[in-house]
Amino acid sequence: MKYINVRRIFLNIGMLFIFVSLLALGYSLWSNRNIVTVDAVVTGEQKSDTGYREYGSSETTYPYSDYSVDYKWEGVTYSRTILRETGEYSIGDRVQIEIDKELPADYNYNTLESDIILVLMTGIPGLLLTILCRSAFKGYKKDYLLRYKKSVIFSVISGWVPIIYYFTAYLHPAPAMMFEGLTEAVTLLFLTALVPIVNIIVWIVAAAKYSSKMKAAEALEKNNCN
Repeated sequence: MKYINVRRIFLNIGMLFIFVSLLALGYSLWSNRNIVTVDAVVTGEQKSDTGYREYGSSETTYPYSDYSVDYKWEGVTYSRTILRETGEYSIGDRVQIEIDKELPADYNYNTLESDIILVLMTGIPGLLLTILCRSAFKGYKKDYLLRYKKSVIFSVISGWVPIIYYFTAYLHPAPAMMFEGLTEAVTLLFLTALVPIVNIIVWIVAAAKYSSKMKAAEALEKNNCN
């Protein structure tokens, strides 16, 4: 590892985590921009097959019901069902639900709170790594960006492949009779795993070539000195 700056490797990982965190936060803010909370009225109840079972000293099952609710948006009345514990509501009760104000008839929910978990899981480690390895910024352009120019370009381009696929094919799956979106989901998982693996191989080869080059230059210099 004589010719490889290990600290810079962790610095790059930290900055990558921060980028993923900011990307996830930006997408979450954008996708939840039209989500609003509205009042709805319970109009019906039907027992659901869904149930939550808790294990302990005695087994307990919590039954659920599909509650039909009516709500209005911009003067138009819509209907949908919400899944809640049986007995939680009665006919005529008022409840609050989340809708997309541009698509009020569709089922949409605010995911910002759960998305924040992903943002923190990637952002905090990334920030810590970047701070701890900040000394590796010295000579970053010359000793990294220019030295491994081709590898850097490859990583930047390949890194966008799963991101672009997510926003195109994954979010807009091809119509299918069964398991719609399964092909796109499997492909996304494959790309998400493949891109880092290929990048690791590319960087190992690039680092090995540079180390070999420097060793050869060092050996040549020693021979000239002798």
